[in-house]
Amino acid sequence: NIHAIIIFGHAGPCCDRVDAPLNILDDEFFEPLSLKADEWKKTTIFIQETNNKYTWSWQSNLEGVSHFWLIKVQSGIWPPMRIEIERTANTIQFDQNGIVRKAFMNKWID
Repeated sequence: NIHAIIIFGHAGPCCDRVDAPLNILDDEFFEPLSLKADEWKKTTIFIQETNNKYTWSWQSNLEGVSHFWLIKVQSGIWPPMRIEIERTANTIQFDQNGIVRKAFMNKWID
C-alpha cells in the first residue's frame, strides 16, 4: 500500500518570497503535478530548497488540491531540516535548526 508520495526536487514556484500567494506557481511544472496529485488520490508532498537562506516554509492545499503540500527547506545550514511524517497520528513535523513545528494533515488519502 502506498500512503503518500514524497518528491524531492530542485524546481519550484517561480516566486520564492515567503509572503507570495499560493497561486503564484510555475505553470509548466506545478500545474500538471497538481493535476496528477489530484488524480493519484494520495497525499503528495514536494520538498525543495528555498532561495531564502534565512527561513523555511510549508504550504498545504497547493493549487487547490487538499492533499498536495509544498515544503521549502532552509539552505546553507547544518543540520538539514528533519521531516517526520506520522500517518497514524495524521501529523507532519518539521525541525529546522532546532525550531520544531507540527501540523495536522486534514486526512490521508488511501
